[in-house]
Amino acid sequence: MQQTPDFSRAREILQNGLEAGAYPCIAYAIGCGETVLDSGFMGNKQVNPEMLPLVQDTLSDLASLSKLVSTTMVALRMLEEGKIELLGISEPPGVGKTTLAEFFLAWTVGRNPFLPNLVGSHNNSFLGGMYGEMLRILDENGEYRWRDVFPGLGIIATNAKDMMIGIGYDRKDDMRFKTLEFSSIGSGNAGKVRAMNILYCDDLVDGIETAMSIDRLDKLWQMYYTDLRQRKVGTRCKELHIATRWSVHDVLGRLERDYEGDPRAKFIRFPALNEKDESNFDYPYGLGYTTEALRKQRDIMDEPSFRALYMNE
Repeated sequence: MQQTPDFSRAREILQNGLEAGAYPCIAYAIGCGETVLDSGFMGNKQVNPEMLPLVQDTLSDLASLSKLVSTTMVALRMLEEGKIELLGISEPPGVGKTTLAEFFLAWTVGRNPFLPNLVGSHNNSFLGGMYGEMLRILDENGEYRWRDVFPGLGIIATNAKDMMIGIGYDRKDDMRFKTLEFSSIGSGNAGKVRAMNILYCDDLVDGIETAMSIDRLDKLWQMYYTDLRQRKVGTRCKELHIATRWSVHDVLGRLERDYEGDPRAKFIRFPALNEKDESNFDYPYGLGYTTEALRKQRDIMDEPSFRALYMNE
């Protein structure tokens, strides 16, 4: 008779970490094939303004998000390791695309602190917020504990005006082209910034007026190709695009056509509603979109716009 696996040691380790304050809560499931061998939950999913313990529904929340998060994280890992050279991720607006990219950048700059990374978007105001958030993630005294993952590394130089962050072991590691650089498309980037590890483009289309104009999309494509893509240097630089899809003629749409069938490129689309007409992004704590909210949005929008913006079609 086959012996039932004993996961008591795993549960003990998780409990010890919880009691030590390493994490506020745990929800886990261990499986083999389609069989769940062990599962459980510990701690609190909320501590402010009131204490709310984890419940069984938390496992369901994780399961509903896992197909989105795990697929994306595997693809990002493939990009960082050079198994693919171009990754495009399309998701609806307001579901945490930029937050995901910020944590990916925090991970890759820790692994490759001496290779410049360039972040481009539609305007500097947006990038200013991202610059500030990266400083918060990388803060040695901050809540994210980045230094625990990459001991010895830290911020050695900053330039708020030009939005640049240098990372190294001490100030002598500072370079002309910083580890993280942020610059909007079309702002004249020649000689100012460089990408040798990751060129990350975040929502290059600035709004509906550009999306509805073929001439503007053509101009945007030219600016991307001459102003951002030309900043890639060397043979190791990969390219990441995360965006809401506006049109088949936007930058991500054109790249998908140009790289069709190329194994070195991967494109992932996550529609707002799944095959059951239910939200793929119904996050806890009132974030994301409920199924009801998306259905109402569909009712008030014209069909082509909803299918482009929310369904990424």
